[in-house]
Amino acid sequence: MRRKYRVPLIILILLLAAPLVVKGLMYLRVKMAMDDFVAEAATQAVITYEGIDTELQGAASVVGIEVLPEGLKQPIRIERVRLATDDPWIFIKPDQWFKRDRQEIPKQLRVAVQSVRVPLDDAVYKTFVRRMEAQQLLHGGPPDACESFNLDPLELKAMGFDALTMDLGMSYQFRMVDERLDMSVDIDLHDIESVSMSMRLTGLVPEDIGKGRMTSARFAQADMKVHLEPAFGTRFVAHCAKKQGLTPAAYEDKLVKDFRDNLQHAGVTLGQELQQALENYYRQWGDIRIYIKPEEPIGMGKAMGLKPDNLVKALGVSLFINEKPVNDLDVKVDLHKLTGEQEQANGAKSSAAPKRLRVIREYKPVPVDALDRYLGRTVRIHPLDQPIREGVLVAIVDGEAQVRQRTFGGSVTSHIPLQQIRSVEVETLRREPLN
Repeated sequence: MRRKYRVPLIILILLLAAPLVVKGLMYLRVKMAMDDFVAEAATQAVITYEGIDTELQGAASVVGIEVLPEGLKQPIRIERVRLATDDPWIFIKPDQWFKRDRQEIPKQLRVAVQSVRVPLDDAVYKTFVRRMEAQQLLHGGPPDACESFNLDPLELKAMGFDALTMDLGMSYQFRMVDERLDMSVDIDLHDIESVSMSMRLTGLVPEDIGKGRMTSARFAQADMKVHLEPAFGTRFVAHCAKKQGLTPAAYEDKLVKDFRDNLQHAGVTLGQELQQALENYYRQWGDIRIYIKPEEPIGMGKAMGLKPDNLVKALGVSLFINEKPVNDLDVKVDLHKLTGEQEQANGAKSSAAPKRLRVIREYKPVPVDALDRYLGRTVRIHPLDQPIREGVLVAIVDGEAQVRQRTFGGSVTSHIPLQQIRSVEVETLRREPLN
């Protein structure tokens, strides 16, 4: 080969090989991060994945993920987790090689978690039941989903669901030119409900986030849409009506009455059009959309300080139910009822300053055979002839209590056989006024 063709040929080969090199570096960086995450989570869950995909425009995906937390028999399956920044350099540069103190915040980021399948049987179901039993001890009764049309695994399981399948998405983007931050979150429970939210803040740049400066942020607009599948709503109404011995129409009437009672108890009075539109929603389901856009961006501190009666007008709130606008958004709030404040017996308002309280943490003994009622609580377990185990009770599986204890740089989970537990104490909080 003539020398005059050698240099151009080498340059051509390098140009053709550059994309492969970039993809290789991206793959290596993502794999290192994923393997580190798997290793760090090993004490809490077994995580496996099938492969990694990279895209030259600045995106990477981990596919075929299975997560098996401690105590579960069936894994949580995730089809794909995709992270995109439109900047391949974010995936390539190892910050520790450049000796950076902290990772640079990308100007934009999009995360999509596709087809997350969470089983509703075995330990997941049992764990939720135990948590409900703990709620019963703490608050006088377990929450009933049919009383307020809340979704929980207990009712979904009773309706015949064996798993929840969902998609999750999150994104943000900084626009340096006008110091604007756009954020969005999307959650889709397949065949049940979806929620999408977006917000825009102005007067903010990435450097402010990195240094924890948020005082300059101004709220510009927000948009939230909740969609409950009418077919699922009808199915849930039929299920709860049967459970309570009512007809579907009677159960819908009960939902509407409970809605009115809750507003009255909270001291909230709605305009006639708004009240009627929300009551109709309990019979039709579908979409509720709230769009907020003040005339001018408003400081976050000022927005938080607005009185409830002025919120709708000051923030420029628009409401749509099943794509129909609700024009009368009159809302009046009795702050005494809303905050639970009570007037003195003689009718005069109390002018005394609120008392300063201190929180005292105490441990109270509980029966060993009632330990499964305290999942998620901080406990102190006294095993026979072993050191005390103090931490969060995360599971009770195969005759063993699993307690997660904080350690330097992470946590460790101890497994204590129930037969070897001498006594158990549960952390409680007590408040008393300061002198």
